[in-house]
Amino acid sequence: ALQVAAEGTRLGLHAARLPRSRRPFHTRPLAPVAAAPPHAPASGLMAWVQRVTPAFRAILCGWLEQPAEALVEVLLRHPARLYLSSSHVDLVLPMEAVSLPVRLAGLDRDPGWQPAFGRVILFHFD
Repeated sequence: ALQVAAEGTRLGLHAARLPRSRRPFHTRPLAPVAAAPPHAPASGLMAWVQRVTPAFRAILCGWLEQPAEALVEVLLRHPARLYLSSSHVDLVLPMEAVSLPVRLAGLDRDPGWQPAFGRVILFHFD
């Protein structure tokens, strides 16, 4: 059967049979952000994440000179514009969102080409 992609284009029988991760990015169906992951991570992965999270949090707190409770605010909560295209994800933040500790830690570096997403991810400041 044919499937309709997120942008309304029809996938051929061959593309429709490919695993979602192997299809061209612009033809992959979109999932709501609030949706649960399609499958639970392996228990070994969850155990590893639980082991490294406290250390990673401590490292971030040291780099950013912030308490753990402030990490979400410092790293993620900023007014911004997000532009999506078939090849790019561009996040444009105001200059006021620039944080010297975040910059010094290298956390605002452009990730560049991300094969898993099939797009180039860039940060811009204006």
